[in-house]
Amino acid sequence: MSGERDELADLLMSDELHESAYYGRDYALAEADLVLAAGYRKPRTVTTVEELDALVGGTIIRTVKSEHNPHGLCFEKYGKEWLALDPGDRDDGEETIPSGAVVNWYGQHSITVLFTPGDAS
Repeated sequence: MSGERDELADLLMSDELHESAYYGRDYALAEADLVLAAGYRKPRTVTTVEELDALVGGTIIRTVKSEHNPHGLCFEKYGKEWLALDPGDRDDGEETIPSGAVVNWYGQHSITVLFTPGDAS
């Protein structure tokens, strides 16, 4: 069994309906199969500089809220560095920052990979 399937089934089992004798683990696993067949995939997260460096150019990431950015930020990998995708930033001389800065300043908990070129179907 896949870890993703089991994780979804565990979430479904936390519902009172699925804890009943009639709707048990097998029912939750069948529902998990339907969700996965529909295309759901758990978002990939990264936490280290090495993981960010390994991502290909054009990858889009989103950081979580932190003291440095109360709303979270999105970045696109441009070469070996990251460009903040901030529509409110009017500085036309955009600057990129290295992976270490992304992790240290914005990725205290985890960073979600929103898009990786080549993974789109």
